[in-house]
Amino acid sequence: MLISSSEKGQRLGDIIANTTVIRNNPTHRVRLADILQIRSADNYEIQYPLVTQFTEQEMLLLKEAMDKSIRYPNEAHEHALIDASHMIAKRLGLQRAPEDRVAFVRTVIKDFVATSR
Repeated sequence: MLISSSEKGQRLGDIIANTTVIRNNPTHRVRLADILQIRSADNYEIQYPLVTQFTEQEMLLLKEAMDKSIRYPNEAHEHALIDASHMIAKRLGLQRAPEDRVAFVRTVIKDFVATSR
């Protein structure tokens, strides 16, 4: 009863020890099909032409990081998105990553899809 009534689904021993079990298996996998479903407009203008240097696997990881930071907003996911956006900006030759990281990542993914189709 305690597990179902506690905020984090903790058992009594976890509450006393101030620990939380973290699920290691992802509940949502991003697949290439997910990225390819993103529609690109006929008149879409690519913002970052150097996006072609990224691999499909990198784009899948990037989309997963973005999705997790949106779906489960917490400090760890925010830091992962910050680190990812800095890495992307560096590889794209930008001085720094834009402040709106989610919009930046979405644009990079759209550019990748537009250039890979």
